[in-house]
Amino acid sequence: MWGKKMRSRKKEIAMKRTVCVDRIFLPNHFFGHFCFAVVLAVFTSTSALAQEATTAQAPAWFKQADKNADGKLSRDEAPNKEVFGDVDTDQDGFASLSEVNAWLSTRPASNLSPNNQPPQARQDRAQLPDDVEKRSVTIWSDGTRMAGDLYLPKNRDAKDKFPAIVLCAGTGGTKGGTQARVAPIFAANGFVVLAFDYRGWGESESQLMAVEAQPKPVANNEMSIKVKALRWQMNYTDQTEDVRAAISFLAGEPNVDKDKIGLWGSSYGGGLVTTMAALDPRVKCVAAQVPGMGGRSPKAVSAALDLATKQARGEIEPVPIETGKMTGKMERYSNMRVNPAKSVGFNAVESAPQIKSPIIFIVAENEELSNNDTVEAVHKGLVERGVPSAYHVIKGITHYGIYREGFDEATKLEVAFFQKHLQGKSEVDSASGNSASEKPLLESQKVDAPDQNKPDQNKPAANGPARGVSPEAAFRFLDADKNGQLSEAELGKLKQTVAAFRNNPQPISAIYVHDKTKSFATTLAAKTTTEVFLIDRKRTLIYRGALDDQYGINYNLDAPRRRYLLEAIDAYGRNESPTITATAAPGCELELDSATRDSKADVTYYGDVARILQQNCVSCHRDNGIAPFSLADLDSVQDHVSVIKRVVTEG
Repeated sequence: MWGKKMRSRKKEIAMKRTVCVDRIFLPNHFFGHFCFAVVLAVFTSTSALAQEATTAQAPAWFKQADKNADGKLSRDEAPNKEVFGDVDTDQDGFASLSEVNAWLSTRPASNLSPNNQPPQARQDRAQLPDDVEKRSVTIWSDGTRMAGDLYLPKNRDAKDKFPAIVLCAGTGGTKGGTQARVAPIFAANGFVVLAFDYRGWGESESQLMAVEAQPKPVANNEMSIKVKALRWQMNYTDQTEDVRAAISFLAGEPNVDKDKIGLWGSSYGGGLVTTMAALDPRVKCVAAQVPGMGGRSPKAVSAALDLATKQARGEIEPVPIETGKMTGKMERYSNMRVNPAKSVGFNAVESAPQIKSPIIFIVAENEELSNNDTVEAVHKGLVERGVPSAYHVIKGITHYGIYREGFDEATKLEVAFFQKHLQGKSEVDSASGNSASEKPLLESQKVDAPDQNKPDQNKPAANGPARGVSPEAAFRFLDADKNGQLSEAELGKLKQTVAAFRNNPQPISAIYVHDKTKSFATTLAAKTTTEVFLIDRKRTLIYRGALDDQYGINYNLDAPRRRYLLEAIDAYGRNESPTITATAAPGCELELDSATRDSKADVTYYGDVARILQQNCVSCHRDNGIAPFSLADLDSVQDHVSVIKRVVTEG
């Protein structure tokens, strides 16, 4: 917004987000980027996967299997352990009656008992969208076959190249569990998606351990020998190798852009993908939900190295089969075997300084298995280094809630993050239609509907301009009398079509003019679509920058802490200078004529340098601040030019 001929007003001017001026000029991009962003579609749930257990009595076979009569089955109690990961959709280590019923509902009528369902006869646990196809694939990892499911957009051309995502499961997870819920959603939004089972997990083949001395191989290197299958081994050495193999498989897929491969991981897999972001340069984007970030005390590392010594010398099992069982809160995963000796040297926290790719962390507010403070510290460290990193807390859920009531919220965030960093989509889509992240989920993929009575879950009004329409089309929608200006009556349409106006129904008392030629934006050297300007009667720039601090790069607040523009207006009304005269305004960059812009807007201290310092330095570099010198004025900055140049250059 650009203000002109500002009138002095009393403190009542501080009405929420209301700016009273004679004329406010809006750049072309305002209408495409801000005014017509709509609330994401609200997904309602009719899915059996999201329903609570019914009151129907458990069948006889369920009661018989439920040894301790607690109303749920552990993996040890399950009649068919091979499909347990598919049945246990919330990955809490137990299969409830509702989960069993949901799984059975997808089985053929002739095979209603889980122990009668061989792995090769399984069908999709969720109906695929019409525009997604799925095929089984085999991935080789260090000589062992891993089972994978590849999800692809339908109706693609042989020459089409899509960004791709590898899904990495958490403790005991399989490609038929949560991955089978997430993969079709990503694929429907324009990604090739690979869900797979680590070696020795789920349907993948096992690594093998010889139980006797190997005979000499014959001419073609074949031999016959008795071995043990190594199942459900959990360690970073094996799983990082498996993830590398999955990335390599995708890189060779004809319809995949090998330079745009991302990783998605949950729980144990969340820490794994965070580590892989540092280890494999092919990883270009990461989503880590409720991640277990690892981190071991010196005592634990020492114990792991002692274990490695004993394994190497044959003093104990070389690979944990009878040993290595999980304890404490993870004791429910009785099939899993951990091997700390093969995880030494892998640490998501210690790997973070090597991460260069964008990453989003999604955590549970009531996390009980890992430490959110550790995740947030990693996020903040990445932001400080300039790595695009986002951190989001899902309110009211525990660790396993990410697979239930938090599933929808997490998945929408992940889709949007991958779209931004792998597909290059901004918050405002092209003029062709709706955001892909707003595509409805299938009935079998939906979760419980949000509370419709909550004020922050407003539905978009009907008959308004769709998100993604061109700025010109949006302006024409409002400009009913076609005079090139928007009157107060015409702006009333905004109150029904834009959530921000519906939520803040204060009167709009300004006249708005569409800056079709971008002349005002060019004259003021505007940088982004969200930048606002406050100009007095003499056309002196009073303030430029963000409206407030509620939204920024990689963060958003429930409410603003500082309302920069209103504070500046209030100060101007008192004939005072604003405390803050310039801030950064995160948003989409404006495409202005560079020659015109540069000729009229040379870099100046007050126009450019001061706001950068204010945003990044002055909080510490100020009088009586914690830094050794102040950068609050031009003289102080000139006195420290050399050290500023060195710090900026060296990062």
